[in-house]
Amino acid sequence: MFEAPDPQVVRESRRCPRAEFSYAEPVPELPASVRFAIWSTLALARRGVDLPEAVAAATPDIPDVDAAAAIARLDLWSQLGERVVLLSLPAPGDLVGLPRGDPEFVGAAVEAGECAWSPLVGGALVPAFETFGPAGDRGEIVRWESYDCTPPPAHVLGQVTAADVERRLRAATIEATEALEGLDVRAWDSGLRDLADERLASGRWGLPPDVPARLRRVLTQAATIETIATTALEHLHDAPTLAAGEHRSRVLRSVAQQARRALASSACAACFDLAGGS
Repeated sequence: MFEAPDPQVVRESRRCPRAEFSYAEPVPELPASVRFAIWSTLALARRGVDLPEAVAAATPDIPDVDAAAAIARLDLWSQLGERVVLLSLPAPGDLVGLPRGDPEFVGAAVEAGECAWSPLVGGALVPAFETFGPAGDRGEIVRWESYDCTPPPAHVLGQVTAADVERRLRAATIEATEALEGLDVRAWDSGLRDLADERLASGRWGLPPDVPARLRRVLTQAATIETIATTALEHLHDAPTLAAGEHRSRVLRSVAQQARRALASSACAACFDLAGGS
């Protein structure tokens, strides 16, 4: 376990208890808000998980978690009758599914690439990751920061279903495959596939066994596609020409966007299912 960060560099963290759960299977690394929303929904729906355990399960491999704001906000939501937590995975220029809020909230959510929020009473939580310590002995801390926001209309949220998400992801996968087949992949760095495989194999942040098999499959597929696309985007310098690199960038960014949207939608659908359709 990492030593506590120097208070002069980083505020003293409030450690969140590590959850003692058995994760069902390895999956590609998921955004913290995906796991946070799913585990927190179990807690709010009284499914055998308490609030500190839910927050800890969101980032199981980070020992230092400032969970005070998250637990306080979840407790407030629970008192006001909330039984489900949803999430968004925004990106610059792509705010689909992000609740309405002031520029500070939107900026924080986009910078983090994620947030979790209450569809009933409003309000959001955004994870902020920080590193500390000298080179060669770096640690990481995550702080959940609370913001005010207004959730989307209820009729919009009710349109999220596993079948719809699976259908959209399948269509996006076919489109992406056709587009990628047109690229000169043989000219890519020979180590790119190995790097992508390594990232996929190293992901050990799991989901609770309560998540339905169909939604678990869609979540895993969406996360896998985004991981591959993101890995490839980081190696655009390996393109043989500038034009080829620009073409790859357009295709891969579209692939990553569709996968990210599918990941958010399937996670929200899982949360609704776990909350009993609340």
